[in-house]
Amino acid sequence: MKLIMEEVAVEPAHRMPRVVIWRKRRYIVRAMIDFWIAEGEWWTSSPMRRNYLRLDTDGGTMELFKAGETWHLSRISD
Repeated sequence: MKLIMEEVAVEPAHRMPRVVIWRKRRYIVRAMIDFWIAEGEWWTSSPMRRNYLRLDTDGGTMELFKAGETWHLSRISD
């Protein structure tokens, strides 16, 4: 998987991503492969919490995370 770490837009359906928009291209989500929560930076006063999803899309496998209200494309493989 290639590391990306860019903000993306997500069109949800029933609280799950159904479309991911990255670099002006729409990727249709076919299935959710996995999900997990990562917590880190416990040594700071504001610890990090990210909700990750691994998605099967019509453009390959995408790993997204949500930090606050913003979605980011973490990794992609085609």
